[in-house]
Amino acid sequence: IAKYRSLGTSDEEIREAQQEMERSPELPAIMRLLFAHPLWNVAEDAASVLSDMSRELAAPLIRKLLADTYWKVRYGAVEAAFGFRYVDNYALFTEAVHEFHNDTNCRVRALCVENFTAQVLACEQDERDRWCGDFAAEIKTWLKDEDCWVLEHVYRLFRQLDQLGDDYTPLLADGVSPLFEGNAEWYRLERGDFLRWIEAARISREAHKRPSGAG
Repeated sequence: IAKYRSLGTSDEEIREAQQEMERSPELPAIMRLLFAHPLWNVAEDAASVLSDMSRELAAPLIRKLLADTYWKVRYGAVEAAFGFRYVDNYALFTEAVHEFHNDTNCRVRALCVENFTAQVLACEQDERDRWCGDFAAEIKTWLKDEDCWVLEHVYRLFRQLDQLGDDYTPLLADGVSPLFEGNAEWYRLERGDFLRWIEAARISREAHKRPSGAG
């Protein structure tokens, strides 16, 4: 904690303190502080360390941090739940995605779809179909988002499903983001073209929302 401001310069500081943190009665407060760090790599390192702790210690603490009112703490806890997924058979990870896929903070939503996409694309087709079926409501919600970071991960998911030859058309049946309007095959664009497309669409949409005469 004395090195809090400089933690982002070394990936080993938090890992080296793991055993000391595990013994500390202040572990929940320490993790909350690390998750709130202004540099994401610090929160990511802390989430990795937490997910490597004993199941008895890590599981209840991750669940507690997921319920925190501060979005940065939820953000770190979602990452910890993802890292813990092989220990608890995906329990905390699936709970986190179900609960926070439509979080009021776009970064939490984006992390949910990012981690979900990483999980799904690592599976064989039968497993991919099961994950996409179990999370169809969440995917349909992400598809209608208007945040560019969320949509970048949606793009990655559908681009890969398309290239793998999976049938993803039922997931598109309820509509997509207004930022996708005018390009029905947005998921087939090259990544750079896609990012430029949605950024231009976002700027245009925000300009139309401004009151007449606004600067």
